[in-house]
Formats: sequence, C-alpha cells, structure tokens
Amino acid sequence: MDNSFDYKPVLRSYFKDKSVVESQVRSYNNFINMGVRNIIMGFDRTKVPEYLLEVYDEVNLTIGDTWLGTPEYIEVDGSITALTPQIARQRGLTYSAPLFMKVATTIGTQKEEFDVQIAKMPIMLKSEKCVLHDKSFDELIDLGEDPYEPGGYFVVNGTEKVIVLMEDLALNKFFIEKVADGYSGRMFSERGVYKSLQEISKIKDGSYTYTFGNFKNIPIFLLIKALGITSDRDIVELTSITDAEVIFQMSEYSAVSTTEEAIELLSKKFNLVGSAKEKGDRVSFYLNNFVIPHVGILDEDRISKAKLICKLFKRYYTVSTTNGNTDDKDHFANKRVKLTGQLFEHLFINNFSDLIVDILTNFQRMIKRGRFSSMKIIIREQLLSQKINSALAMGTWSDGRKGISQYLKRGNYFDMLSHLTRVVSPLSTSQENFSARELHATHFGRLCPVETPEGHSIGLRKNLTLMSTVTYVQHGNDDGLFDKLEGFGLNK
Repeated sequence: MDNSFDYKPVLRSYFKDKSVVESQVRSYNNFINMGVRNIIMGFDRTKVPEYLLEVYDEVNLTIGDTWLGTPEYIEVDGSITALTPQIARQRGLTYSAPLFMKVATTIGTQKEEFDVQIAKMPIMLKSEKCVLHDKSFDELIDLGEDPYEPGGYFVVNGTEKVIVLMEDLALNKFFIEKVADGYSGRMFSERGVYKSLQEISKIKDGSYTYTFGNFKNIPIFLLIKALGITSDRDIVELTSITDAEVIFQMSEYSAVSTTEEAIELLSKKFNLVGSAKEKGDRVSFYLNNFVIPHVGILDEDRISKAKLICKLFKRYYTVSTTNGNTDDKDHFANKRVKLTGQLFEHLFINNFSDLIVDILTNFQRMIKRGRFSSMKIIIREQLLSQKINSALAMGTWSDGRKGISQYLKRGNYFDMLSHLTRVVSPLSTSQENFSARELHATHFGRLCPVETPEGHSIGLRKNLTLMSTVTYVQHGNDDGLFDKLEGFGLNK
C-alpha cells in the first residue's frame, strides 16, 4: 500500500475557510436568527382564562417580533458597558445579550403596545452576535483572545462551558424492535413545541393498540376512525390486511360510522369529564397536537395522520407476524446528532412556556385584587434568564438529561479541540448496551474509530472526524421549496 500521499495541503485548504466547530456555530446562528422568533411566534396569540372574558368585553395578549441586542453589562453606577468574553471571564459574568419582544395587550378599553426585555441570552463565542465575529488576527489579540482558538463555547459566570453534541434516534421515524413480549413499533414525533411518543403494540389479550403521549393502549382502529377514516373497507384497503384476527378486532367498532361517535368513545377511554362539547373539544385538541404532530396540528391534517397510522400498522403487522427484519437502531442513518442550536431550542421552548404561564398567573392575581395598571410590570425577565443560565451552569437540561453542558477542558490545545467535537450518547454508562458501544460500519468517515475512552464510557462517548460536517434544520420560509417539489410532480 502506498502511504506517500501528503494530506496536509488538503487539511490546510479545508480549514482556510472552515472551522472544526463550524457546524456548532452555524446551528447556534440559525437558532438566534430564526429559531427564537419561530418559537415565540408559536405563542402568538396566548389564550387567556375564560373567566376574564366575563369581567372584560375583550382580553387579548399578542406577542410580536423579537430581536437580540449586543452583549452588555450594567456597571455599579448603573451605566451600560459593552461586554467582551475576556471581561466576562475576569469579572465572573455570563457573556450574554438582551432578548427583546414586542407585546400588544387589549384589556377592556385599555390598549397597550410596548417592547420588553424577556431574557439575557448566552452568546456563543465567534457566532454572529459575538464581538469576536469576523475580527482579524490583531483585533483578537487586542480583545485578549487567542487568535488560533475556534470559539464554539460559552462563558457562564466567568467559566467556559461547552455544549456537547448529543447522538440520538432520529425523530419522526418509525422503528420496529423485538421486545420481551413480542414486537414494538415506536416513533418520537415532534413539531415545534409539540413532541410525543407514538407506539404500536399488541397487548396480552391480542388487541392491537396505539399509544401517544400519556394515553396508553388506545384501540388502533377506534383511533383511525376518530381521525376521519370511518369506513372499514377503506381501512382494510389502506392496511392491505385481511387476516381474520385483525378483521375481528375491526368489527368491534363496525357500529362506529362517524367521526363524532369515535371521538365520544375516545373521551370515555380518556376518562374526561364535562359536557359533551367540552370533552369533544379536548379529544380534538389531543388528536391535533399529540397524535403524530409532525404531520400537522390542524383539523384538516387528521386524514393524513390516519393514512400514516394505517401504513405504520401494515409494516408493524408484517414484521410481527412473519418474524421479519427489525430496524437497526445503531445504523447512523437512523440517528441524528443534535447541535447547540437544537439543544437550545428544546431548552428555550420549555422555559418560555413557563414564562407565559407566569405572566398569565400574575395577570390573574392583579385582576382579582383590582390593582392592574400595566402588563409591562408583570413580565419577569429574570425568570427566563435564570433558568437558561442554570441549565448551562449545571449541565441539566429541561428534559432531565444531565451532562449536556460541561466545563471546557484546557489541558492543551488538542484537548480543547477534542472536547468541542465530542459526541455523547444518551444511553446509561452503567448498562451493557453492547450493540450501541460497538463500532458500526456506518460510522466510517463521520465518527472517529479510535477516539473513545477506556472503561464504562467506551463506545458511548465519541468524536466527530476532523472534516465532518453536521447538517441542521434551517428555519425560514419553505414555500419556495414546496413549489419546486410540486414542479417535479409531487403532491403537497
């Protein structure tokens, strides 16, 4: 074998325009520029408690545009000074910038529109919002920074923190695996603020059931009818299953001929209370937002959901009855690497929801006391800032995962680069998980086959290869993309 090939010119050319943390920085930029706005606009018209409508003729809380300021901090005398990463390190500060939001409220005859600061967002070094962005070699030295450093980390309370990349199963993808009592088909469906586990299984009495969110073992054919496909013939055609056992289970709900009847039966399965309309509305809310939310969250999306469930059930039935091939969850095509921007999105969604709840709670309290003057005074900027900073400082994310944020290792330059490109599996290091620890053929060129620690973390803690790039979902207007796909003959 000829090993005389000189790879160094290739590396020099590659890193002339790129960085080892480019994927992380671009993902964070995408989150700041579009992700935050999309999340907040998802709460565009926040629902206020109905009893307030009995007090006032009109009550509206509308959230508008958002924007991020420049990194700054407040001196002891109250003056505002520009903040750099070096100053943040020296003074034990968090390198952050203020996040602003437009709010419009209508309470009876009182209308108000204002800009308010809702948080201080930690800024990633060398990102577009960082003062180090696009600075020259000499300018970086003047700012007290190492010009050879790639950035890609944060300064929190004066300490350097890095968000490690998380390796996880792909979202919105159906996986069938063999379990102790048969087979299980599972998928994590996510769309914006809605994320829900979907599962098809066969329970002990032989019934095929569907689980979504907190609702366990719902008869799958009843769910399909509640979503809009009420004809047994249509269900048989969509699933292509004529097995007597399946037809018998379907016949249990043959009397259900309308969507309304199916929804009424589901409300009993969910143990809902209230009037028929209230129970129907709640079931509709669950069907829209927690049954395969990535397909859509509107009433008109339900038929598409029902068709997809039929397709998934057909695949599950075929594998479970023929002992067919299950999915290889360790294949890298079935995994996704979550970057800083995606991890920040999950953190921001949950904590911004808490801020909205806090605003409405304070609003109700002031209305009851008859002391309401302005919506502006009840929006607590510290609430969101504290939760985000706490997650970065402690490393514990809003979904309970630990170790996502870590102290940046500074043993030497290569130690730092290794830490910035680390990929961590969510699996427990105390369990065997032999297949997950093994080197999979699909890792080649993407994950380093050598760099993994000895001991209990072996195979679960890996590193990206030197020239690997991680793609990410770019937020923005997708209309142009859909138009192009339709031009190829695809249906929307």
